Amino acid sequence: MDAQAELRLARALYQLSLYLQALRLPFSMEDLYRMGFGANWREAPGALWLAHLAEDRYVVAGRHEFYTLRTVMETLAVSGLEAVLEALGEETARLGIEWGFLPGGHYRRRPPDGTSPDS
Repeated sequence: MDAQAELRLARALYQLSLYLQALRLPFSMEDLYRMGFGANWREAPGALWLAHLAEDRYVVAGRHEFYTLRTVMETLAVSGLEAVLEALGEETARLGIEWGFLPGGHYRRRPPDGTSPDS
């Protein structure tokens, strides 16, 4: 992994940790790594950085760039962290949280008279 890809991954991990904190979920990124990779979690991509993400100014700068949950998940997937994403999906489903992405073009303006666009 080149330096730019590593920075993208570190920022995505930091951004996902912000989502977890904002939702006040009862697990951390380290917990997701443990659930996803088991005893070998420390050898997974990005695992060594988890405790230090908020201390790196280049990583924290990612807080101010445009990102969505979708871009974060895509970055983790291309970085080989599907196991973390699966653990996230399982844990949030267990808590009754559903993740979903609306397809493009789904967002439509409400007509001025207040009626539904589908009526």
